[in-house]
Amino acid sequence: MSTPAVSDRKEAEAYITPVDGGVELTLMNDSPSVISFMVPGNSRFEEIAPNQSVSFTTDDLPSFIGFRQLDGGLTYAEVSSVAEDGMSATISLQHLEPTAFYENPDLVTRSIVVSEGGGIFID
Repeated sequence: MSTPAVSDRKEAEAYITPVDGGVELTLMNDSPSVISFMVPGNSRFEEIAPNQSVSFTTDDLPSFIGFRQLDGGLTYAEVSSVAEDGMSATISLQHLEPTAFYENPDLVTRSIVVSEGGGIFID
């Protein structure tokens, strides 16, 4: 049995308006570690240093962005803002203390999925 799509398991954290089939996202590394993420549509990994951000536009929806802390730490992601015009969003990637994980394993996140309708799902 396969795992249901994230949009079937969770509510969207936010919605943004797709333009020409893509969306603009900013990933902000609010953790003390370097975070690696896969660039949508390019199948290559990029790195974000602590307290830095990177912005990009996805070419195709739905879009999947996988990420991880390079030191093996646990990561928690959340939508920190959506532009007033609804055309872009910033997602904060934060370090998750192991004690928080033990209390609630669902806090650990490894990916962001943006649906065709612009729904942002953190998984």
